[in-house]
Amino acid sequence: MHYSAYLNAEKFYHKYCEKNIENKKILDVGSYDVNGTMKPIFEKGQYVGLDMESGPNVDVVGVSHDIPFRGDEFDIVISSSCFEHDDMFWVSFQEMCRVLKPGGYMYIQAPSNGPYHGWPGDNWRFYIDSWKALEKWGKKLGYDVELVEHYIDETTPHGENETHRIWNDSIGIFKKKPKYENKVALISTFCDTQDKLDVLEKNVKLIREHGLDVIGISPISLPESTTKLFDYFILTKDNPILEWPIRAMRAWTNVDIDGKGYEISRTYPDYGFAGLTQVRQLSGFALNLGYDQFYHMIYDLNIDENVIDGFKSNKDCSIYPSKRGDIRWDVGLHYMIFNQEYLREIIPNITIDNYLAVKDADAFQWLHNLRKFIPYQIEDTPVEDEIYYYQDVDFFNYSTIDNLKFFIEKNDETLETIKLLFYDINGEKRVNLKVGGTISHNVINRNKIVDLGFNSTNYQNVIIEMDSIEYDITEVIKKVKHNIIK
Repeated sequence: MHYSAYLNAEKFYHKYCEKNIENKKILDVGSYDVNGTMKPIFEKGQYVGLDMESGPNVDVVGVSHDIPFRGDEFDIVISSSCFEHDDMFWVSFQEMCRVLKPGGYMYIQAPSNGPYHGWPGDNWRFYIDSWKALEKWGKKLGYDVELVEHYIDETTPHGENETHRIWNDSIGIFKKKPKYENKVALISTFCDTQDKLDVLEKNVKLIREHGLDVIGISPISLPESTTKLFDYFILTKDNPILEWPIRAMRAWTNVDIDGKGYEISRTYPDYGFAGLTQVRQLSGFALNLGYDQFYHMIYDLNIDENVIDGFKSNKDCSIYPSKRGDIRWDVGLHYMIFNQEYLREIIPNITIDNYLAVKDADAFQWLHNLRKFIPYQIEDTPVEDEIYYYQDVDFFNYSTIDNLKFFIEKNDETLETIKLLFYDINGEKRVNLKVGGTISHNVINRNKIVDLGFNSTNYQNVIIEMDSIEYDITEVIKKVKHNIIK
């Protein structure tokens, strides 16, 4: 076995096999020890060496065209520097697919270059597209194999007993997809309006039509008619919405005041960790119920053909992009598919410390960052939700008064006095502003800033009177976290 062949097998082992290796069965096809083998890499597992002749490192004598083991027996099937000698390597690949367990990995290394070296013959060289062709062949035979990685190694230096690197190893790594029978949809909800409840009930019924069980979670009580649609329903007391200064979202826009441009920005709650918490809680509950495949989704997911194709799939660890109109995010919480193994690996990562460690990030960005540690698949086609809470909402208007918009500046860092910015005024508005016991009379016909004269250390009652109607905005002001004008 030449130096680069051994190193590439080591890379495969550490990336795909090392975890729980002692419980895995490994079949090495073409294991005869001519000048080294892969056994030292896999010896902690239940290693079996197969070759056509007895000899060093051969546990079972048999031909690769008719491997003498039952189907779905091995967690890992490997073959190094053999396919170039195999007169019908496609038959050997078929047999390797047959004996590989669903969920198991197959590793094949063969040269893409190099001189003739008969053992007993030298028939083939394998290029980068060779493995794609074998994936296609495996699927045609009825084996749901996926080519998860393939490359030509043109960088590994030659070994100390080699004068130069001549083989340029071609590597194909395949996975035989599991056959999942017990599937469950895990639905995160916050349905505080009838419109939201209607969408939730529609989606639960639609999911059940496709043969999935359904588990839901909510931090608020839902009608019994709704909860009865679920196989299980979890009512929680916690809803960890984050606000300034721990973590908040920010929106900003520009306004013109007396010919000078200003930027106004406001903070609003970050619901991302609350959503991730529901994912963690649902997962922990569902994993104890014996399901094989888990479909995390938001209650108002638009269940189109793309989503339904996911229901029919055997995906192991896939997260879908999200979109809203022309805006697209690489990944989102709207639709995620995991098997047991990956879900158990993901759950421990959902902690408040991990979430806050990703600076200036929301849940989507946190999820994207998670891919550094858990190599999930990002699907091609995005999904979207049916209800957008902030649709056509003016983020900056705190007023409930018709035809009178105002923004509240409350700088939590400097504790400057709180101000009202009146904007988008149509025509002339006559407003009486009562702060504490003081009344000021204001005529507003353009963007205007009014200083209230107090900050968050000495709140005063604030009442706006317009058209003989009083509007008490004291509590509205107190709830503002951190808004600025600059």
